[in-house]
Amino acid sequence: MKKILAYFETVSESFRSGTALRVAANRLLVVWIPLSFVMGAVAWYYEVERFEERVMRDAVHDAERIQYADLERYYHNEINLDDLHILLQRLLNDSDFVSAEIYSGSKKEIIREVGERAAVISRDLWDKAEDMQIPDYPYTEITNADRVTAIATAPIKDALGNINGYLKGICVVKDGALSEMKEDSVGAALISITSTLLTMMIIFPIIIALQRMILVQAKRILEGNFELLEVLGNAVAQRDSDTDTHNYRVTLYALTLAKHIKLHDDIIRVIMIGSFLHDIGKIGISDAILLKPGKLTAEEFEVMKSHVTIGVDILRNSSWVSQAISIVGCHHEKFDGTGYPNGIKGESIPLEARLFAIVDVFDALTTRRPYKEPRSLEESLQIMRHDNGRHFDPAIFAGFEEVAERMYQEIGTAPYENLRKDLLHEAHKYIRVDG
Repeated sequence: MKKILAYFETVSESFRSGTALRVAANRLLVVWIPLSFVMGAVAWYYEVERFEERVMRDAVHDAERIQYADLERYYHNEINLDDLHILLQRLLNDSDFVSAEIYSGSKKEIIREVGERAAVISRDLWDKAEDMQIPDYPYTEITNADRVTAIATAPIKDALGNINGYLKGICVVKDGALSEMKEDSVGAALISITSTLLTMMIIFPIIIALQRMILVQAKRILEGNFELLEVLGNAVAQRDSDTDTHNYRVTLYALTLAKHIKLHDDIIRVIMIGSFLHDIGKIGISDAILLKPGKLTAEEFEVMKSHVTIGVDILRNSSWVSQAISIVGCHHEKFDGTGYPNGIKGESIPLEARLFAIVDVFDALTTRRPYKEPRSLEESLQIMRHDNGRHFDPAIFAGFEEVAERMYQEIGTAPYENLRKDLLHEAHKYIRVDG
């Protein structure tokens, strides 16, 4: 019992957490509802068809109670119309027929009998029965109006198949039989729906087990993807004048700002990958320029600017990390069009690159570099406000100012271990296994 309770507690927790398990359950429910409807309808239709077949079979069987020999005796004057009348009365009393007619072999009416229950027959049905041609084989036509009725005809023949007459009549299914049919149809439909539900309930634990296996594999793939980001990003950081904490800080800054201004998860995922790999192209810049402590010459700065296009070329051939190209290729563009490498401006710059440009400058100002001391939070913000509208998108910068102090306190001074742990936690939210 404890194991069963623990199992259901685990399932319940999985549903509360909004994982893929809930998605699977919702999809099973979505499948079950129409499938149950279809299965129930099929079961209902099958029972109705089976009932109508029984009505037709019984009608033909009852019609065949008028024997070839009885009609031969009438032809030979051994019995008269009163005797045929008695035969038809018995048929009406012992079957669903409410009217019956006997025809000769040439299809001329000999006698007609109408029972007490014939009052329920509509005028239209009488006319339809009157106009129906009599075939040389048993035939029944079901009509469904206020009640189930059938017009039945059957040849009267001997053992060798010789026909000497025909019987035609109208059958009305008794209310009890009709109620029984409805109960059977409802029962069959409910059984189909219940069976479908039980099947889904049996499948669901299997899905849970498979889901756990998938989650384990997904976690490994996710960690592998994150490690790939670290390897690529930190490969440059180890050559640059900064420590590799820059990549973690600037990525967490970008994620915090993106969530604050309520960007879509798909954009946030691109921001995460692009932020961590924004300087990947510096791997192609020589140490003489990359590690130069003083100001770069104009020629050296042109070489340094090429790290953008180098980074784009590095990422271009990967279907997964190529998502980062928008940031890698545009994070040095400026809102007024004076940036590089393409001098694009305004909203022509990808949204994620406009956001990243803000946090990249913020981190550069507030941290120590070999060629400069860190500036205070307020001093850094004052410098950035001066460039608002020129370097930075004013709309995004407004959101940045709302969270800058909190970001600085929580991320700007955090040690490497905390930064890596926090970023890995965010990666589980936004880096999907399917890329």
